[in-house]
Amino acid sequence: MRNIFDDHGIVATLTGRLIPGIRHLISIPAGLAKMNYGKFLLYTTIGAGVWHSILAALGWYLHAIVPEDQLNDKITEYADYIKFAIIALVLIAVVYFTARHFLKKRKNNKVSVDPAEIR
Repeated sequence: MRNIFDDHGIVATLTGRLIPGIRHLISIPAGLAKMNYGKFLLYTTIGAGVWHSILAALGWYLHAIVPEDQLNDKITEYADYIKFAIIALVLIAVVYFTARHFLKKRKNNKVSVDPAEIR
């Protein structure tokens, strides 16, 4: 795990703050990996700021198009769609980066054989 946070700690922290459910737990693997506290604090603040900006913009937009007495019902109605879309995007990203990692690892592990050594 330490190698993952050494290589991808910034991306993991930023994106972790944007994913429902993970945003509350991203501090645990960062701490276990002994991620630099200053870097963690900077990137978790940026990630949380982006998340809250998205929520504020969404609230402003919804308030502009939905009557106030219907706003809560509309949020409840579309919350599952938004949640599933975010989870799908995260899963796609995880599959992509995992596949890329294993393909790169497999490519690096291939042993090139010199034809002169076969004789």
